Amino acid sequence: MTRCLGVVGVIAGLFFGLASAQGTEGEPLGTLTLRRNERTISVLQYAPSAEGGEFRLRVPNCEEGVRLSTVYAPAPYLVETLVNETRITSSVVLDRRPPRNEGGQDRATLEMFGGTLEVDLDTLCPQNISRSEVPEVTILEGRTTVIGTVFNYDNETGIGLLSGPVDLDRVAEGDSPALEASAEALEFNVDTDLSTLSGQVRVVSDGRVSEAETFELDEQEGLAILKGSPARSEQDQNVLEGDTLLYYLDSNDVVVIGNVKGVLELDLE
Repeated sequence: MTRCLGVVGVIAGLFFGLASAQGTEGEPLGTLTLRRNERTISVLQYAPSAEGGEFRLRVPNCEEGVRLSTVYAPAPYLVETLVNETRITSSVVLDRRPPRNEGGQDRATLEMFGGTLEVDLDTLCPQNISRSEVPEVTILEGRTTVIGTVFNYDNETGIGLLSGPVDLDRVAEGDSPALEASAEALEFNVDTDLSTLSGQVRVVSDGRVSEAETFELDEQEGLAILKGSPARSEQDQNVLEGDTLLYYLDSNDVVVIGNVKGVLELDLE
C-alpha cells in the first residue's frame, strides 16, 4: 500500500497545532494518575461537562473484574496523557483496574482512541461507544509526532502498543533533515522512553529510503536502529544491506552491522 508521507507530515503538524491551541489549553479540569515504579502517568481532562466532557473515576460493575474510569473529550477538546517527556492525545481514555488484592494499579490498563461515547447517568458506565476507524491518536516526543488508531497500555509490563497504520513525522531542525516513516504498529516502552516501529517499516529522509522489519527510535539521542532480513538503505545509487542499520538521524548517515552487503558509486575523477 502506498501512502503520501509528505501529506501525513502536514496533517501531523496541523493536528499538533489544534491540540496545542484548542484541545489541551488552560488548567485541566480533572486528573487521573497511574504509577509504575518511579514514574507517573497522568491523564488530563480539559473538556467541561457542559460541553460533553466526561470524567468518571473507578466505577464498579461496568466490566467484570475491574473498576472502570472514563475520560472523554469531544471535539474540539482532547484528553492529554503525559508520560515523562512524551505527550499522547486522544478523545477517549478508559482506565481498567482490578481490585487491590488482585493487583490494583500494578495490573491496570489504559485504552486510548478517537471517537465518541455517552455515560449512563444511573450506572456512570460508558455506553454507545463509537471508535474512530481513522488514526486520531497522537504520540509527541521532542521533534517527533506519531499518529495511529488505538493505543493500549499495560502497566504490568510498561509497554504500550499503538495499532496502525502508523505514520511518524520528525521535523527538520538546523542541519538535521526531516524524517518520515510508516509501519503497521508502534511499541512504546514507558521505562526507557523508546519507540519501536514494526511491520513493513519504510523510512524517508533527505533522499535516503530505508526499509526494515523494525525501527527503534531514541529521540533524545537522535539515533534509530533498523533491523531486518536484511534491513536496507538506499540513497542515490548507493545501496546498503545488513542485519542491523545504525541510523544517525541528525546527519542522515548509516552504519551497517552484520552480513554487510552494498553497492557504492565512487567518483574517481
